[in-house]
Amino acid sequence: MEAVVLSRLQWNTDPGSEDEHNALVVARCLDALCAVAVAEPFTEYLVPRILSFITGKYQADECSAGIRSLRTLVEAPESGSKVHTYLCVQCGAVSGLVTWWLHGIQENRYPQIFCNEDLLVDCATIVSTILRTQSESFQSDIVTEFIPYFLDSGLNPEENNFKPLMASSSWHVTQSVVLLEALLSPVRQDVNIPPLSCLVMQLQTLAIHTSHPLTSRSAARFVASLVNKAHDDEPLAVLLSNLLVTLLDTLDQDDIPVMKATNAVNLFAWLTKALVMRGHRQTDIWVGKLIAMLSHDAVGTCVAEGFKLIMIQNEEYMNSDNYGNIRILYRQRFFQTFPELVEHYHHAAQPVRCNFLIALAYMLQGVPRVVLTMSLPELIPLLVESLEQSKVVLLLSILEILRDLLESKHSVLEGHIQTFLPRFLKLTRFQDSLKVRIAALQCALQMCNYPTHLLLPYKQQTVHELGSCLDDPKRLVRQQAVSTRSRWYLIGASGEPTKT
Repeated sequence: MEAVVLSRLQWNTDPGSEDEHNALVVARCLDALCAVAVAEPFTEYLVPRILSFITGKYQADECSAGIRSLRTLVEAPESGSKVHTYLCVQCGAVSGLVTWWLHGIQENRYPQIFCNEDLLVDCATIVSTILRTQSESFQSDIVTEFIPYFLDSGLNPEENNFKPLMASSSWHVTQSVVLLEALLSPVRQDVNIPPLSCLVMQLQTLAIHTSHPLTSRSAARFVASLVNKAHDDEPLAVLLSNLLVTLLDTLDQDDIPVMKATNAVNLFAWLTKALVMRGHRQTDIWVGKLIAMLSHDAVGTCVAEGFKLIMIQNEEYMNSDNYGNIRILYRQRFFQTFPELVEHYHHAAQPVRCNFLIALAYMLQGVPRVVLTMSLPELIPLLVESLEQSKVVLLLSILEILRDLLESKHSVLEGHIQTFLPRFLKLTRFQDSLKVRIAALQCALQMCNYPTHLLLPYKQQTVHELGSCLDDPKRLVRQQAVSTRSRWYLIGASGEPTKT
């Protein structure tokens, strides 16, 4: 049966062939093999050969096809822990893939493979997906095996030029931090990672000073994951204090390059997220500093994006699947800081006020609507102010929130039709974004859910103003305009839809 399957799937291809058709055939064969490998009779025969194919090929197309097919295999729901354990224990897939990639970097050959960010991310995903299903003892062995590779001098102790955690190293070397993150972020909380403080401080420096986006993003996220799962003891408190001082000192520099400042803000946001998720006692300090940083002239907009990061669910590594330290309702608790944000907003200079509104919008998007509606009366003035801004990201966020509230016919908004409707109509002509125009039209449409007697005074003017949207240069806007205008035209008419 094995021989029949392999022959049917054309496992053998001409070695080294660069033919485009052959590469396509290889990719299809590998996909088919990985699909078959899920079945237990074929796992032991096919999986080692797929791994050998990947690590033995130095043609970019074939190697890429192998890695992506293997990723599909390990992520398939039907694979389960048995396939992962076989890959990890019997095949040594985790150690093999990481060692193969690190050797490739150090040998400085085949850049089409080992400088490819997409392939690196695929490899990291394979490693983390397999590793998180393994036992605590196995995870500890992996940590012990690979920490020296990154903190010392690589695979060859005599080679001192391989320093993947040094920002001064080449980007194709530093981006291997993605692999270290894949090795350590999925491990259980009780797995000891020595020396944690040394590793975190090196990663902090790398995250701030590197000019390579993937390296900075991975290092910052990795630091957050380590802090999130670290034991709540005095060493962690000292480490957090050191991190806070370093980051604030970095951002206080007068001549700091924009890239460096942006990297520091991103790291600050990741660390704040790590503390918010676990409900650490220093959370309020970090959140307060983050809110204050919204007034920063140079990076205030980037700081606002940090609030979106904190509210995002199911982050790649910081989640329950990877044994993250996550307290229930942590987003709701984070939302409780919005009065402090509003207070800073009222005292902020006019040029940076929009940053506070963007941050608030991200907070509102991330909490359940039930929580939002409880605070809605005091938020109305800020929602109105947000609709007067010109930032597309702010307008889209606020319009999405209002659309959902209008769809549910929230009673608080019923008394503010005269406040919101003119602003919706104005935004239907917003030239900088067709998405804003469509969202504004959708809000105007959802407003028709309210009682007819409240809408009739605005019907004529609304139908008139919506007429100009029928000539919008974008078809999607015209399509939404037809729906919205038709619905308003029926307000108070015999054909008006029944309202429940």
